Amino acid sequence: MIQGARRTPEPRISIGQWEPLVASVVLANGTHHHGTPASSGIGAGIRSHIDDPEATELFAPRNVVTCPQPIPNLAPLLWNAAGLVSETGSPAAHLFESARSLGVPAVCGVTLPGDSELIVAVDGHTGVVATLPL
Repeated sequence: MIQGARRTPEPRISIGQWEPLVASVVLANGTHHHGTPASSGIGAGIRSHIDDPEATELFAPRNVVTCPQPIPNLAPLLWNAAGLVSETGSPAAHLFESARSLGVPAVCGVTLPGDSELIVAVDGHTGVVATLPL
């Protein structure tokens, strides 16, 4: 910066053309789980459950991040996430503040079913998280 070199930020992957349709279908036909809204918006994607903040290789762009607790180390994943769901925590947690600033829909207080691969729709307005098996 001092020498005049410019650093351009990495571009954020935007919502795909099918994501709103997928979200609508999953919200209409999926299994509903109710939690506390933490960041407004609606998003949908394949679930990426992150137990260990160091093991983020399971995350792919436009996936929905699910985690046991909203720890700040997961914030870099939100840059290209379709949504965020946490089993515990408060909407005032730092991770949810980051989600709000990036426009990522988020809900806290929802435990999703275990091992199966799921398509997850997050409604950050109402706190509803809907799931459909792949």
